[in-house]
Amino acid sequence: MSTPILTLQNVCVSYGAVEAVHGVSLSVDEGEIFTVIGANGAGKTTLLNAIMGLLPLRGTMMFQGRAISGLSIEERVASGMALVAETRELFGAMSVLDNLRLGAWTQRGKRAGDDLEAVFARFPRLKERISQRADTMSGGERQMLAMGRALMSRPRLLMLDEPSLGLAPRIVGDIFKVIAALRQQGTAVLLIEQNARAALAAANQAAVMELGSFTSQGPASAIAADPGIIRSYLGLH
Repeated sequence: MSTPILTLQNVCVSYGAVEAVHGVSLSVDEGEIFTVIGANGAGKTTLLNAIMGLLPLRGTMMFQGRAISGLSIEERVASGMALVAETRELFGAMSVLDNLRLGAWTQRGKRAGDDLEAVFARFPRLKERISQRADTMSGGERQMLAMGRALMSRPRLLMLDEPSLGLAPRIVGDIFKVIAALRQQGTAVLLIEQNARAALAAANQAAVMELGSFTSQGPASAIAADPGIIRSYLGLH
């Protein structure tokens, strides 16, 4: 049996004296999409930030079979983690190409060039706008650029925080097609998403987060079929 890419056991995250995530456990395998759905303020973004090293956590976290709680953010990226934040965190005054090149700091030479072509294959619009400043792009284009930059590091685990936020339905569909394709090539995806219907349709495993805790967890198809979750997150249609 293969080792999961990411394992969390009884993880807690606090802002000062306030605990925002309580006793969360999950496991993400290679080529698996694990989605966490929930309302604003449930603790979803806090959990991702802690996994990436932006916030301290308590509990056990294993990445590719090794404990990584003591690693810096840079070391986590170099080991195969990437996070696309909800705010996308692009360098606005820099071109598409330069933003992508920054994502390849863990790579060298021709390999980085190959990765650039792979990103352009997934997001042809980025190639069309290769010299354009990031801060002049549309919301959908900025999301594509943020995801492309993360993919330049060849992550084993890609974490996405609200990738569909503020985007037109057609662009959301394009983004989720890319997420599904990443699963096919073996990349593990940890997806935080308020668009519960799209997230559950794409994912293998899912958890519902409320007030910092997982209240339901299991196969995404089972979560999507739960009557209470349908009422709370999917609507009645």
